[in-house]
Amino acid sequence: MPTKKQPLTPDGRYVSFWIGRFPSEDALEAFINSGSFETEQGFRIEPPLLPFHAYDNTATPSQLLAKLMREPSVLKAATKQLPDQPFNSLIRHEGFRYDPAEAPRAKKKRRMTFLGTFRLR
Repeated sequence: MPTKKQPLTPDGRYVSFWIGRFPSEDALEAFINSGSFETEQGFRIEPPLLPFHAYDNTATPSQLLAKLMREPSVLKAATKQLPDQPFNSLIRHEGFRYDPAEAPRAKKKRRMTFLGTFRLR
């Protein structure tokens, strides 16, 4: 299924997060670099708006989130959205408002779960 362009925010005032579990940082990077992340979530990543990622098998979910987000209001709001499930991988995509309704229907369980889109101040 072809992927759609999701709306970019020209002012770059939004950030979207996804969480998941991977066996290693190399596996997470391969998932992103191969285009599997884009295909799974239903959008194309257009340079220069490339996503950042974090992997840590020993960090708590809040610590992992803090590695990629320093703004207190966003960190607080995103921490409230954290599920009870364990995860070790996080993707951050700035200047981008993701709409999960635009994502293709999943035929199998997704590797990454959308955490939310948050407005930067």
